[in-house]
Amino acid sequence: MNMNPDTKQRLMKLTAAAKAVIYEPNRMAAFLKMMGTKDGAVTAVNTVMAAIEQRTQVPPEVRPLLAVNIYMLMVDVAQEVMQRKPSPNILKEVVQMLLTQKPGQAQPPQAPQPPAPQPGLLAQGVA
Repeated sequence: MNMNPDTKQRLMKLTAAAKAVIYEPNRMAAFLKMMGTKDGAVTAVNTVMAAIEQRTQVPPEVRPLLAVNIYMLMVDVAQEVMQRKPSPNILKEVVQMLLTQKPGQAQPPQAPQPPAPQPGLLAQGVA
């Protein structure tokens, strides 16, 4: 993907901010629970996005790329903790969900609710 230097720099800064949110121990535990389903993973990404947006504005052209970066950071954490590789099909589906999400959909629910059971990110690990 061809990206201008300012957009790339902005994405890198926002990804660093996302890392700070994800790697906070109390949040990380909650995010790991969410990563068990596709909808939960999207909710976790949206929660991180909302935390970032409380501090700074996320430009619309950066939002989908940042969402995917957030998701991949969470996948790395989940993979390390669970010692399992995620299903490539689940990864593709969640990334597609994030890329097609409308900006207004990026708000987390008011109260955390248990996600509906679906095959999750790590439910179908591959070796």
